[in-house]
Amino acid sequence: MESLYRFFLRYHVFLIFLLLEGISFTLIYKSSNYQQSSMMSKIDAVKGFTYSITSKWAGYFGLKKENEALAKENSALLNKISMYESVIFSDPTAIRDTLSHPGRCNYIFAEVINNSTNRQHNTFIINAGSKQRVEPEIGVISEEGVVGVVHRVSSNYSTVMSLLNIDFKLSAKLKRTGYFGPLTWDGKNIREAIMIEVPQHAEVLKGDTIVTSGYSAIFPEGIMVGTVKSAEVKKGNFYEIKVLLSADLSRMHYVNVVDLPQRDEIKEHER
Repeated sequence: MESLYRFFLRYHVFLIFLLLEGISFTLIYKSSNYQQSSMMSKIDAVKGFTYSITSKWAGYFGLKKENEALAKENSALLNKISMYESVIFSDPTAIRDTLSHPGRCNYIFAEVINNSTNRQHNTFIINAGSKQRVEPEIGVISEEGVVGVVHRVSSNYSTVMSLLNIDFKLSAKLKRTGYFGPLTWDGKNIREAIMIEVPQHAEVLKGDTIVTSGYSAIFPEGIMVGTVKSAEVKKGNFYEIKVLLSADLSRMHYVNVVDLPQRDEIKEHER
């Protein structure tokens, strides 16, 4: 009580000033419609600014949750589609290529928590590891297409060799004609890759779709890679095709790890 008395005694002049200022503003506000309107406008402006900032932040976090929910739903749908395909191709009366259609794929959802695109050997890290059944040498895709291959795995995280890595190599093909060849990144443009060893007699048109060939134990057939930007014959009788990548790896947030059921068996035959 004594400390409160000392506070008032020390600052009584300032407190009286604030009281008088408050009374003055109240009298001005009540006596003038213009002053009321002006003050309310200023208050509304401050409130509007505050709400807009709050709304933007709330919208940002809400959108992140919504995007994550949609990505998880997309992963679940991929698993369902894969399950239905495995049922169809398991029909003994159906003719199927076991390499191109090795049965049901398992898609493991993950979030990208670290990513690089400005190096020659780019990698990114996902929050899924051995506990989520992720293993090295498994393909990784986004909703836009191929993005990389798992390189190292810990319990709950994995390092992925990005498609934007000069050591990355993918077996790809022209969807329209079926001609295939290796696809690599030349370390220059993060939106482009190079596909080679496509024979000169193959018809290659600008805008042709490039997909995974299915001729490996990493990716199933038909995963989107990109489109033909340009093509010219080099090194004898083969095309060098510049591919515009479908996936923008500089803005990845969520991915799916693709686990092929016959992966180990296929790798044994590749040796």
